[in-house]
Amino acid sequence: MFQKPWTYREGIIIGVGLAIVGILLQLSVGTINWSLFAFPLNIIALAAVLTAVVALVFFGNRYYAVKYLTSGKAAVISLVYVSIATVVMGFGNDLLSSWVFVLAYLWMTLIVGSVALRQLMSWRSGIKGRWGALFSHIGLFVALLCGTLGNADMQKLRMAVQEGGREQLAYDMQNRYQKLDFAVQLNDFSIEMYPAELGGGPKRYASDITIFTADGDSLRDTILVNKPASIMGWKIYQLSYSEAMGGVSISILELVRDPWLPYAYAGIFMMLFGAVMLFFKR
Repeated sequence: MFQKPWTYREGIIIGVGLAIVGILLQLSVGTINWSLFAFPLNIIALAAVLTAVVALVFFGNRYYAVKYLTSGKAAVISLVYVSIATVVMGFGNDLLSSWVFVLAYLWMTLIVGSVALRQLMSWRSGIKGRWGALFSHIGLFVALLCGTLGNADMQKLRMAVQEGGREQLAYDMQNRYQKLDFAVQLNDFSIEMYPAELGGGPKRYASDITIFTADGDSLRDTILVNKPASIMGWKIYQLSYSEAMGGVSISILELVRDPWLPYAYAGIFMMLFGAVMLFFKR
């Protein structure tokens, strides 16, 4: 065991070790509270990850174990561990709150970042035929980092607007109210129901709204469950509805703001662009 060159076996042992550390952290510290990593701590975490990538590339060759951690065999094992953790724990916020998943995810992210940096250095040395792989790895690295660290800065609020009324206050999951820089007026709420023989439940509901900003501008739009309106970095979704006394409709809206989302999308587009370049290169 641990005779050079290391194989997949050593990678599996490393993965098991990370899983054990993750379980111990989960039992002793508890789940990861991402709200603690909100700006500017997520910027510090980003700088720490970038520093770790640079250190792995420039100093990893001095130590075989460190070099192996970013090797192709280790990359396969890390991807398998992330996939297993995802399947076992399921998708959603519970996944990102698990130390077992996050440690494996961090290992995979460091590998992708190291590969991207090495490819960039090779390109500077004159190997220019690997644009597709370079864009793919850089894009994946950006998407992984921004999609995770941006989770701490994401805001989700809810707003109840009565038909014919205007509302500027929204509340979070802890029922804490926040006054927004814009107001939402519900002009009309419409709902379509399934026939009685099909259960009679709601088939489609929509809100005709007008958004008023502090600058005096206004925007009118009709929002559906999967068709939001966008204003000042917020996306406003149709979430649900209720009926007040007297038959007046109340529309329940969900407001989401994710300042890191454009960077995550940029990484995804870079990754897709790289994949297209690799395809046409063949």
